[in-house]
Amino acid sequence: MTWLEKPFIIQSTKMQRHSASDLEILVVDDEPMVREVVVGNLAEKFPTFRIRQAASGNAALAMINERVPDLILADLRMPGLNGFAMTRLLRSRDRTRHLPIIVISGLKDTASVLKALELGATDYCVKPIDFELLVRKIEIIAARLLNLPDLAKRNRSSPRRRLQCPSASIMTVAYPEREGLWIDSPLDIGEGEPILVDGSHFFEALRLKQDKPTWWTRVEHCRKEADQYQVKLLLDPIPQKYDEQLLILNRSKDRFRRYFTNGQEPIVLEFPCMIQNLSGGGVLVGGTLPWKAGSLVTLNLTELIHRLGLNTNETRGLAMVRWAKKSGYQYQAGLRFETIDEDLRLQIMSYCLRGASAPSALKMADRV
Repeated sequence: MTWLEKPFIIQSTKMQRHSASDLEILVVDDEPMVREVVVGNLAEKFPTFRIRQAASGNAALAMINERVPDLILADLRMPGLNGFAMTRLLRSRDRTRHLPIIVISGLKDTASVLKALELGATDYCVKPIDFELLVRKIEIIAARLLNLPDLAKRNRSSPRRRLQCPSASIMTVAYPEREGLWIDSPLDIGEGEPILVDGSHFFEALRLKQDKPTWWTRVEHCRKEADQYQVKLLLDPIPQKYDEQLLILNRSKDRFRRYFTNGQEPIVLEFPCMIQNLSGGGVLVGGTLPWKAGSLVTLNLTELIHRLGLNTNETRGLAMVRWAKKSGYQYQAGLRFETIDEDLRLQIMSYCLRGASAPSALKMADRV
């Protein structure tokens, strides 16, 4: 059976054109001008996609060994390892056996096209490139990749371990008001949305003692400010003596920052969520926060580090929301680590690789 006869196995789901969801594309071509044109056009059509480039088949293999992309666009005629040999090699490996590969080549003869497809190429585009056609081909492949129900299927290059562990997304408090407070958010949160909040740091800075710092809030306003959003959360109920402390601040944003932070770290709110699946590349989370694909969020990984017994002082990591969906009254999202301590990443991968039954410390945690 040739590769032409083998099925292309990727789960199919619906995708809107130019979705904000994030995927990674590797462009492989030995001509710098071609790479520049391809990358420029793709960046314009798919602004949230991560696009990497390699000048040869050997360079591409080194990058793929480091991290498997979601799609490869590859030339055929390249010095060293050409596109034919690279495709054959990728199809012989378990990690890349079903990796989508679109060949982009000046070879237009039927023999070259058939050879590339028989070796395992998913599709074929000839040069000069018809970018409208290429974009449509990428959209069709991306539609099969986006919104997968399990992060394990999105992080093919990293081992996974299922667990249930509390975590939190962190957002900065901008300034408080009598009935609520404003926060700086990377997410466009719909007005009226109910969200669970842990205000431990905020109440501590406000010199208020709260037996239960976690409470439900409702989004009253959400407005765009530069590269982020300002969101007003209504407090219900309003904490005791909250009004008294606000008189000190005189509703001044600058005074609020000086009074609380002394020019140091800002006061933050935490939005509790539950890690449901873990890999060295990211996490699968659930909770009340309405994640938005393409957004960057800061995660508090303190509880995860404690439960896994990891040895690190780094407890925060920046993550990209790769996909998000609503599940009942809660939301679910796949997050990819963008900036995380490398030693911490390696320790997480080591934990996932062990794959043994979870220790008692990792028993199902109570949901917040």
